[in-house]
Amino acid sequence: MSQKKQELSSYRLEKLGTPLAVITDLVNSQELNQENLNLLKKILLCTHMGRLLINGQPPDKEIPLANYLFDSERVIFDLTRLSNDKKKQFEKWLLEDPRKNQNTSLFSSASINEYRGYTAEEKLNWWGNLIRLFFGPYVQKWKISEIHLSTQYQLLGIESIKGENGILIGFDQANASYDKDHYRQPFLLDDDEYMGNTKRVALTDNMITELLNTSLADLDIHTIGQNPHPLSVKVTDRQARYENMHEYRQAHRYSVNKPWYIRIWDWFASLFKNRDEKNETQTSTKGSHPVEPLQSLIRDEKVTLYRRKATKQIIVYEKRPDIEHLVLCGGGPKIYGHVGVWKALNENGIVPKVFAGTSAGAIISLFCYLGYTADEIYAILKNLKQEHFVNFNPNRDGISDSNSFKTAIDYGIALKVKEITTKYNIPYPKGNITFKTLAELKRRFPDCGIGDELIVTSTNVSKGKTTYFSVSKTPNIEVSQAVTASASIPVIFKGHMIEGEIHRDGGVLNNFPTNVFHDEGNTLLESEDWNSFKTLAVQFDTGDERKSVDVQTETVYRENIFLNWLAGLLSGVKDPASGWEKDRLKLRKYAAQTLLVDVSQLSGNSLTPDEKTQRNLINSGYKTAKEYIEQRYSEKNGEYHNAEYMHSTFSSLEELLVYCCYRHDYKWFENVYQLMMKEETSEQEKMNLIARVNKLKEIYFPEEASQHKKNATKPSISFYTHEICDQFVSTKHSDDCKIFLALYPILLKMSSKFVRTKKDKNVLHDAHHAFSSNEPFKFLKHLGFIQGEMHIVLHVFINLIRELKNGTSPELYHALKTLRDVVYEDKSLWENYFYGEWNLTTKQSIQIVELIKNKSETLKQTCEALNGKDPLNTRTDEIAPQEALTLDELADKAWMWSSKTFV
Repeated sequence: MSQKKQELSSYRLEKLGTPLAVITDLVNSQELNQENLNLLKKILLCTHMGRLLINGQPPDKEIPLANYLFDSERVIFDLTRLSNDKKKQFEKWLLEDPRKNQNTSLFSSASINEYRGYTAEEKLNWWGNLIRLFFGPYVQKWKISEIHLSTQYQLLGIESIKGENGILIGFDQANASYDKDHYRQPFLLDDDEYMGNTKRVALTDNMITELLNTSLADLDIHTIGQNPHPLSVKVTDRQARYENMHEYRQAHRYSVNKPWYIRIWDWFASLFKNRDEKNETQTSTKGSHPVEPLQSLIRDEKVTLYRRKATKQIIVYEKRPDIEHLVLCGGGPKIYGHVGVWKALNENGIVPKVFAGTSAGAIISLFCYLGYTADEIYAILKNLKQEHFVNFNPNRDGISDSNSFKTAIDYGIALKVKEITTKYNIPYPKGNITFKTLAELKRRFPDCGIGDELIVTSTNVSKGKTTYFSVSKTPNIEVSQAVTASASIPVIFKGHMIEGEIHRDGGVLNNFPTNVFHDEGNTLLESEDWNSFKTLAVQFDTGDERKSVDVQTETVYRENIFLNWLAGLLSGVKDPASGWEKDRLKLRKYAAQTLLVDVSQLSGNSLTPDEKTQRNLINSGYKTAKEYIEQRYSEKNGEYHNAEYMHSTFSSLEELLVYCCYRHDYKWFENVYQLMMKEETSEQEKMNLIARVNKLKEIYFPEEASQHKKNATKPSISFYTHEICDQFVSTKHSDDCKIFLALYPILLKMSSKFVRTKKDKNVLHDAHHAFSSNEPFKFLKHLGFIQGEMHIVLHVFINLIRELKNGTSPELYHALKTLRDVVYEDKSLWENYFYGEWNLTTKQSIQIVELIKNKSETLKQTCEALNGKDPLNTRTDEIAPQEALTLDELADKAWMWSSKTFV
């Protein structure tokens, strides 16, 4: 008999009938279903390698792992820290093979919920099981062994419930023991009912990589089960541990108040307790030690370790990383609040590099990513009116298409790209400006002003889920298409088609996309909710948002069934209220990293509020951001610097050591290890520490242990440079861009006031919505249908466009620039003499613009002289058609035309 078999045999004789002995026999059996047994091995392996927390506390070093795992309490595999790819890999690895052997059960004593923002266990009574019968989630079960008549422990099967952010694992057991001391103070409850939410295993990407590379055939179940968890610690103050557990359950709302009649009975029973028993119940070590100076142990440029001598507690202080990510929520006309936030951040030297936004937030995120200042963004937005991008043409899908809206986004992109290509003397890129195009510009010219990454969300109506556009996920999608889809408000805009699928406003399912960022693993400390410390988010506060943040103990608000149905009907997406509920949960998680901008001053339903409201919204955003900066940043010589520190307390150096394993931080693992070696301990304790550290390295630092490598960096993005560079070779596209940039700002000012009749107003409206970056002359066809009197500036604009279509020249571009200055700056364009029927030559059109700009004294007289269908040919004996008269000459002869022609 081998040594290993002798050990197992000896163990069974000593611990006959214990869970570990039974499980060891089961996994070595050749008669049972091997796929189901492999599932059992995987569960044990995940618990062994993951970060097991017992009511928020590390496992007790005196308790074997099997005693924790195989009792009446279920365990949750927490997947919130996993990337999407690793999450899919893990779920496939864990559940794919045994799926064919699973049975669906409609009844169980537990279910799951997600309303806290993560998967949590929920006790079920008969009513809860009845509801699950219709709505789920259903329990999946795998059979392990048959039940038989015995008083010893039996493992009959495995059950699981898969949630969005975790998997609840339970065991169908007979005669299972339940040691309440593992989870709570013994005297708190005398019943044997399970508590729920007691055991949670946090998994990270690094852990999943190691799990997938571990051979199940070589797994020593006996050794893993009989030893403590690798990340367990020695409990020196059990009372403090119980109190921490109690606070954890209270904070996460796991503890449910007893019924009133039970509370009355407990009070009545307490009257008969003796004084010593009461004192024992109320004794606490927390806060019993006087405040004393902290002993500094070690520090570097970011992290400092302190210790309290009396309690041996370790306090870690770490400087919070600078803000690099900015998340902007949706909000329609509230968009100006984002402009104020951006202004305050830039003024104080805070310039994020990565941007994520939804709807209105996607628009501002794009402009911030391109390098626009707040003033430049406002200069673009303030000239956009609702009629510029809403073309009233209703059907069941919406009121307006989004083509004109896309044109406005194209203008913002083209303006900045043209600036960059001119600065670096390269051709304007041909074709559409995609995420890959902008990323390539950034790669080739790092100081061009473009950010590191842009992430835009939209709602894919075809699939009923959120789509995330970025260079890593959708490199070949046109940026303006993605932003337009993200801001296509249901009912107002029809669905926006991208690659054959209908997209709508990203805010339908994800109006606060903080979920695109998570802990990068580059800090020692972590957020409890796995937030990215580099992220700053902006949310508009209409009242409910503030309540979600301030009242943490209550369940977040969810719209009722009728509102959910109505919103689903209008948006075409099933259950949009679930997305809004998740937004409130994300807001609660990011409460300390979110700017709540007051938008109560906004009234009315217009997408483009008046200038006063715009300014108020900008000021509100600016004030909110400024207050945030002043509270968290230190000011020196008028400049603000990051002065925010994070801190966390550990019961001992040992707890910090195992925490470093979970964080996969080899540098601080070694630092803490060296501190522990310097402690005054016996040689045997030092030898035990060395052995344990080597074991931890094998499990959590298999590569770093030999190579001392830091956390793997994020893989660099492949830009397919040879393809991208081909975009920067065309002069034709540069000309098209120049034409588009010259015409669009002028067209925005060509309002219905420039024509007289209702019919012509409709024609001009159609011309507005026919204009696009790809076909900048298409709208000329519409302008040709204007028949009544028009403003002379509009006539000049049409003339210049026609001439530009025949061929460009510096003189034409100069005239268009002058015309732009006129329509944006001149406030006296609405005199009656500017309206008429005109037939000017190109040269006369250019000259008339100069007269208007210079406010010439002869302007009125000249316009009156030129007014007419064919003023140059009215008297052929006076002026031949081929004569190229200047406007000065026309002004001199204007009195003759007036007297001879129009009297």
